Amino acid sequence: MKNKIKIETLAFLILFFGFLGCKNEEQIIEKEACLLQEEFANNLSFGNLIETHSKVELDLTGHVSYDEEELYTFQSLVTGIVEKTYFKLGDYVEKDDILLEIRSSAMGEYRHSLSMAQADIDLAIRNLESVQKMHENGFASDRELLEAERELKNSRLSYQQIQETIHLHGGQIEKGLLVIKPPNQGILFIKI
Repeated sequence: MKNKIKIETLAFLILFFGFLGCKNEEQIIEKEACLLQEEFANNLSFGNLIETHSKVELDLTGHVSYDEEELYTFQSLVTGIVEKTYFKLGDYVEKDDILLEIRSSAMGEYRHSLSMAQADIDLAIRNLESVQKMHENGFASDRELLEAERELKNSRLSYQQIQETIHLHGGQIEKGLLVIKPPNQGILFIKI
């Protein structure tokens, strides 16, 4: 019985103070409205919230490693002077982007060899045309015709070999430069 009276008394007190609390909330709201100075309140504006992405940089310590199977190391086959670079360490590069240009005397030698090979092709073509005319008139044998054809074929192979060597080095003959390009995409760094 005493518990029932305590519960009823407690419920009555909760309701009584609840009503008093509501009255006090109205008074508090009125007082809070007065807390802002009028000048400050006039300068306030309200708007809608907008979701944006913020960029935050964090300085972290640690060790960076790489996959040995994905690592591409480059060592130039010719020597020269770096004319221009197109990257900084840590840059992300795509496949076949130009990384740097090297001026090399080897490119000049390749250019000379290529022009000599082209001259040999031109000479072999004239020789073959001459031997063909002589063969048609009966003044040249089949063997001489085959030798002239073989000479032209060898001249063309020599020219193609020089072009492949230049391509292997990544050179641009017309500029006399060795152009270095990455074989695949990735991040540049120097392994020491």
